[in-house]
Amino acid sequence: MGQAVVGVLLAALLGAASAREAQQATAPEAPAAAIAPRIGRITFDGLERTDREAVLRQLDLAPGDALTSARLARAERRLGELPIAGNAAIEYRPAEQTAHLHVIFDEQTLFPDGWKGWSLVGAQAIFKEHLNVEIAGPLGRGDVWDAGYRWKTERPLVSLALQIPAGPLPGVAVIDGLWERQTYRVGSAAGPLVEEREIRVGAALTDWVTPGLRWQAGGAFNRFDDHSYVALQGSLDRRLLAERLALVLELGHWIPTGDDGAFSRANVAANWRSQVPSGRYEPGWTAWLGYTTTTADAPLALWPGASTGKGRNAILRAHKLLEEDVVTGDAFGRHLLYSTIEYERPLFVHDMGAVGWAVFVDGARAWDRIIDERPSPFHVDLGFGIRLRAPGLGGAIRMDYAKSVRDGRSAVSTAWVGSWPWR
Repeated sequence: MGQAVVGVLLAALLGAASAREAQQATAPEAPAAAIAPRIGRITFDGLERTDREAVLRQLDLAPGDALTSARLARAERRLGELPIAGNAAIEYRPAEQTAHLHVIFDEQTLFPDGWKGWSLVGAQAIFKEHLNVEIAGPLGRGDVWDAGYRWKTERPLVSLALQIPAGPLPGVAVIDGLWERQTYRVGSAAGPLVEEREIRVGAALTDWVTPGLRWQAGGAFNRFDDHSYVALQGSLDRRLLAERLALVLELGHWIPTGDDGAFSRANVAANWRSQVPSGRYEPGWTAWLGYTTTTADAPLALWPGASTGKGRNAILRAHKLLEEDVVTGDAFGRHLLYSTIEYERPLFVHDMGAVGWAVFVDGARAWDRIIDERPSPFHVDLGFGIRLRAPGLGGAIRMDYAKSVRDGRSAVSTAWVGSWPWR
């Protein structure tokens, strides 16, 4: 089943979808290639601590280049990938036989700015149960350093990451390291507890090769308990239907440095939304469908799971994955099929923020589970909740109640929701 799903989504990612649809995602209007003008000037607004040449390399545009809609759309994509860029856009100003580009750049402050910035850090820590503090641009190269800490007794984590434009290489480089320990309950509720420790040091490159196709490739040294591996990982992100559909493929393969067996992990997902953000909070639908699979020797840290939003990414909001911070649960196994459909509508909108309500249906089924080798039933959870949004939040805070159709379980949950298409 896993190979078939991966094959279908890989074909769709690289298939014959219209390039024009991908370009419509963020592209400002610009002439078609047949009448493309030359770039005259590139000016900047808001660039204070970041080296201008680093931004120009990220744009991959220079005075004298021919400017087409596709090149302008890709430049905006790549500008948005610049780590220090909060909000960024490119204004196209036509002139006779030339084009003037004006880059509007909202540069992050070196540290979280004032009470608002630190309040945002605190809110994310509370709802994600994970503290992240960013230092933006100390090298002046558009770089962002991120230090992370999770204080949970049974699931502690310490991490450090650097995102920086890759210079002569394409796109943005990510260099990261982490130490993590997680605790799992095997078998029934009275089953034994198993601890697993992970150490990782890795690096990756990511870039938009077209306005509608983003790639990432990297490697890492991984150690799980006393077993060491070299990891090779990559992903593709394909945008279609004028930025309403994202198809994501993620692959990883771990090669042992000793006598252990190699293993792999794959995730394929389709994320859809009915509305593309226009600067206003509008009602709309979102939907996710995905499948994650691991091979036989994969450690528990790589197993997928579905829950209220804590412990793993897939959501099944009437079923908890963590019991006193120990990972267990009905929808946790080597293989997971997951889906969600949600409708959200604003209740109150103000310059300082907005409140909305949502209704949703979550579904999930797991195979080769930690509590039972037999597949779980296909769980269906129904629910409703509140959404809190604010400028600069980079997502939303959700508060939900859900009840299972199949086994009658219910749960109240709060979590941080990332920007589409990520969760």
